[in-house]
Amino acid sequence: MGRNTDKLYITHREWSGVEGGKHGASGGISKSASLDHRPQTQQLPFDTCALSLQPWTHPVAAPGELQPDGTRKGDIFDLLAIVPWLKSKGTHPLTCEPLQLDNLITLHFHKSDSAQSSEYADPITAKPFNTNTRIVAIATSGNVFARDTIDRLNLQSNHMRDLLTDEPFTKADILTLQDHTLASVSSGTKRKRDEQSVPEIEPSASRPCAEIAQEPRKLSAYSTGRTAASLTSTGAGVSTGIDRAVMTEEEYLLSDSPRYTRVKTVGLATIETSIGTLDIELFPEHAPRAVWNFITLANANYFDGLRIGPMKTGYAARFGDPGGSRSGGRSCWSTEFLSRTPDIVPLRRLWVTDAETGAFTDEISVKSTSIFTLDTPGFLVMAPAKANANLSVFSVTLGPTPALSGRRTCFGKCVGPLSDATLRSLNNLEIDPQSNRPTQDITITEIVILRDPFKHHLRHENQLHIKQGKIKQSPTQDDLHTWSNARATAGPIASAHSLDSSCYTYKPAAEQRIQQREIKADAPVTSETGKLKQQQKSKFGKFAGW
Repeated sequence: MGRNTDKLYITHREWSGVEGGKHGASGGISKSASLDHRPQTQQLPFDTCALSLQPWTHPVAAPGELQPDGTRKGDIFDLLAIVPWLKSKGTHPLTCEPLQLDNLITLHFHKSDSAQSSEYADPITAKPFNTNTRIVAIATSGNVFARDTIDRLNLQSNHMRDLLTDEPFTKADILTLQDHTLASVSSGTKRKRDEQSVPEIEPSASRPCAEIAQEPRKLSAYSTGRTAASLTSTGAGVSTGIDRAVMTEEEYLLSDSPRYTRVKTVGLATIETSIGTLDIELFPEHAPRAVWNFITLANANYFDGLRIGPMKTGYAARFGDPGGSRSGGRSCWSTEFLSRTPDIVPLRRLWVTDAETGAFTDEISVKSTSIFTLDTPGFLVMAPAKANANLSVFSVTLGPTPALSGRRTCFGKCVGPLSDATLRSLNNLEIDPQSNRPTQDITITEIVILRDPFKHHLRHENQLHIKQGKIKQSPTQDDLHTWSNARATAGPIASAHSLDSSCYTYKPAAEQRIQQREIKADAPVTSETGKLKQQQKSKFGKFAGW
């Protein structure tokens, strides 16, 4: 019966005329001409750049004026749109106040924990943001929260520290990004934005329009565990479905499951020693984990400077052993290496037998044993102290070693004349009978990975997915016009100065080239005698008159 309510009576607010007029039994609320409480401007959604009016990809906030409650007003911009503006104007796009790049604050939005949802939410309460949520950001850290969370956990308890990073902040550091309860901007406030033109961003100054798509997801055999976490933890989001976890590149490339194709690309590397060069081929198809471990350690310069030995003439020489004992090395899955680049999500490396040293299992199969008979010198085999305890130590065979076939993991082979010369030099070294080491120090100078088979495999697989249509590409310059050279009139790239939906770059140059092409096509052609030929028109022409 009342205004915007289902109550069966007229409230005091409606009788008193606060809503802009008096309520009549038949006419409802009569609006007063002198009082107009409707907002004069409509607030943009929080996920929209205030300058380009397009969804942002790299959100930043510009602090504004102080509010009556002691907080500040903040405006959200896309970094790709605000940086050219500041370089050209040096002022705030909305208030025209001086603004520098150092004043911008990088915002960190968090998404919901639910697997079925990808919307932004409060990181503490996990409540999704909508158009009516009061959203604030902490200037010192850039983290974005709901205003209700900051009021209950910070302001009311006088705990002025960031809820995620524990950084101290003041009330003036709270930036209000979205609050529909604030008063609208007065119509008397002068805006100079109409007097300033939007700058044209050169294509070279913006990031390139790369392929905007995700590779088809590879699902593992186990679930994400979110359903169990939602039942046992109050901090986890509600999840009622069992979703399979998405495999990382490491899990996918090193998986033993027959559902996934093994990497068959042969890797190439060079071992530079103080006595010569060894050109080697790596076989990830037969020993993917040993090749992954070797490449990772080589890229981390783990082998550089290590002494070669012990060795036995005509049998094998040991490489990658820092302590001289086969149990002294570390693999790329050891605690030491994983602490440098910790996993975002804990991985289930079922092939690791010792978490501290990173020892991993052997990779011996009937197929690899039949292929690698080790009847010639130059093979690279793992040299663990015991079974299923492979580390960084490996051996290069200096002669026929059929006894190692089927007992050790073979993951590479020396090729080329340089390798043959180096192997002969190793066989001719004088060996100390007590330490089984060469009398002269032979060290590894450097190991260079010439072709990473795993990256090559992923690149080839990605190109195959593009051809099959599993991966979509971003619009290119050719997508700005139709097949009849007419300008596209719909979509996110409709106008000449509109923003590309993929990277939000202005494209006036493309429009200029299209106009020049149309002018040349419509221009009359004259013959050598000077007579005007008939204008050549397309069979279809422009479709404006259809």
